[in-house]
Amino acid sequence: AYDPEYQAMRKEQHRINNLTNKLLSPIQDRLIHDYGKHTKAFILPNRLTKEIISGDTELMPDYKVKLFRKYADELDLDLSEFI
Repeated sequence: AYDPEYQAMRKEQHRINNLTNKLLSPIQDRLIHDYGKHTKAFILPNRLTKEIISGDTELMPDYKVKLFRKYADELDLDLSEFI
């Protein structure tokens, strides 16, 4: 049966996943390259990528915002809508 709430939730999850893959996965890859996978897991875990795309960033430390913006600039990614 068609459930509009479920369909809306799936659509939002799909949007979040697409934006995460497009905007934040390259930053995660760069963190791994520069600092290693354990540091990436601390600085930008998958959970945080979803929070950023969902707009839940008010508790994110300033150093992370600065680092993500720096990498976004270097990788020609636009995070201005999120951080």
